[in-house]
Amino acid sequence: MEMIHPENGPSGTVQVPPIQGVDQSDIEDVYRLSPHVTTGFADTFKESKDIVGFSFMEKVNGAIYKYTHFAFYAVLNLLLAPLMAFSFGLSFAVMHFAVVWFVQPSMKLYYVWLRVFNLAYEPALRLVCDPIHRSIALILSGIKVQFKMNSSDVKTSQV
Repeated sequence: MEMIHPENGPSGTVQVPPIQGVDQSDIEDVYRLSPHVTTGFADTFKESKDIVGFSFMEKVNGAIYKYTHFAFYAVLNLLLAPLMAFSFGLSFAVMHFAVVWFVQPSMKLYYVWLRVFNLAYEPALRLVCDPIHRSIALILSGIKVQFKMNSSDVKTSQV
């Protein structure tokens, strides 16, 4: 793994040594993706160790499984893969076109108009609401409250 070192500048690289006791693939696997699941015959169909004498049938069944798996995968790949590649390519192209030519300009236009409306909205809000807020503040500031507690430690105070 190579990293740009700040002392060497953008053109120089320095070799970072691996961390002891840590698998390097764990560090590089940022999203913790698991490896592919094995679907081989021996991994999928495990018979008991107590059963002996059927090794020939295990080989025959393994060969049938292997070639059937390969044949159907090849047929499905030949029939469906071009269709799927075309449909996904078309859908991602349309989506990319829409994002570049519609979504991003719309967002930019929204932020520009938001700023323009704010220039007119803020003074109007100050003109209407500030007198109301000041009146309420004057009304509430004239209220006097007296708290009394029946405790020897607390004195009566006026707020």
